[in-house]
Amino acid sequence: MKHIFLALLLVLPLSLSAQELIIVENAETRVSNPQVYRAYYGELTGSPHVFTFNVPSDGYTVKAVVLAPDTEDVSTDIVAEMISDKNPGESFARVDGGMIEWQRFFDTSGRDSYLAGPVLENTVTTGSYRIQVSSPDNQGAYVLVFEGEDGFLLGQVISRFGALPTIKSEFFGKSALEAYTTPLLLWPVVTTLLLLASVIILLIVYRRMRPEVSAEEQVSV
Repeated sequence: MKHIFLALLLVLPLSLSAQELIIVENAETRVSNPQVYRAYYGELTGSPHVFTFNVPSDGYTVKAVVLAPDTEDVSTDIVAEMISDKNPGESFARVDGGMIEWQRFFDTSGRDSYLAGPVLENTVTTGSYRIQVSSPDNQGAYVLVFEGEDGFLLGQVISRFGALPTIKSEFFGKSALEAYTTPLLLWPVVTTLLLLASVIILLIVYRRMRPEVSAEEQVSV
């Protein structure tokens, strides 16, 4: 019984991606850990967006991929720059989306099509840094994905139920209700229901078996 219950508990984290979706609401966003997978959905409205973070040790690799929603009015001339607070007037790593050919791909978990752009990657030393996202006219939607470790936090999963409908409607021009039919939101709900149902069934079986065991023990005594 104990081993079966522990196995069922493993189903939940295995079925939920560690993907965290964040809507950029301000011109400056604080990134708590750039080595943890997060996708930031933002829209430039006249000025660059800045993502700030600290690096705790030398030899620290920071990697961010620039994506864009695959829509008719999409702009792919997005520039991403990495800047150190030690030399704030100049970037030491820079990628320009206008200089490459973007690749179209379909995200099966969210059921949306994206364009994959440049990759900003650098190994840095201890200090404070920022990544600046801009374009020639500072207009248009983008997605900045920090690549790194996967983890499991229930809060991240719950936050998707607020973020994904907004992403569907504001970034892809679709109905927000479509978000609830995607694997990204559907699987956590289905898995949770299956887990609860399994636990209830196990408890019922356990309670029915317990009196029989007690009776046998009384006979043997």
